[in-house]
Amino acid sequence: MKTIGEYPKSLFRVFDKLEYAQQFLDGYLRFGTVLGYTEIEDKGRRDQTEGTGHIVNEGSDTKIKFCSNIFYTLCCHLTLEAALETGHGIYIVEIFNPLHLAEDITRVLRSSSAKHFGGIEGVSIQYDKGEVVEGKLSSYEKSRLTYCQKPVSYTHEEEFRFVFCRKEFAGTYLFIKVAGGVSGVIQQHT
Repeated sequence: MKTIGEYPKSLFRVFDKLEYAQQFLDGYLRFGTVLGYTEIEDKGRRDQTEGTGHIVNEGSDTKIKFCSNIFYTLCCHLTLEAALETGHGIYIVEIFNPLHLAEDITRVLRSSSAKHFGGIEGVSIQYDKGEVVEGKLSSYEKSRLTYCQKPVSYTHEEEFRFVFCRKEFAGTYLFIKVAGGVSGVIQQHT
């Protein structure tokens, strides 16, 4: 298991309750299945296209449906402005070292008795679902679109995800405890 992807210097995660933000800083992380976001009750957060990829490439219209409930994600934002714009809460945790957090999560997964494929992948979301994409994509690049691509209408979210794949479904949400907590700070915005 290893940590892959490119990580920014900091990330932002939004919470509607101070206690949830503090639990996050204390290292209690809640991952959700990719497909869970197609059924989320809050219509403003629901994305019916999650778990699918769609590109127009080299004259063909390609739709990919690969994701199952074994892909788990922790969603963040690349900028404070994007986090504020979501309206999902007034407590925002700034994560100071996302790569270090990914390495901590990978260590937890490695020591788990459950089977995981790879480690944590850091993914900046692509906002080109259904758009024309230049160049030939490998099978791997096409399959990744199922968890790293969203429609253009979500561009304002500037989303970054920590993603891992589990061999078996473990429920819509999976909680992971990272020893030592998350290096960051809580900001309150009204």
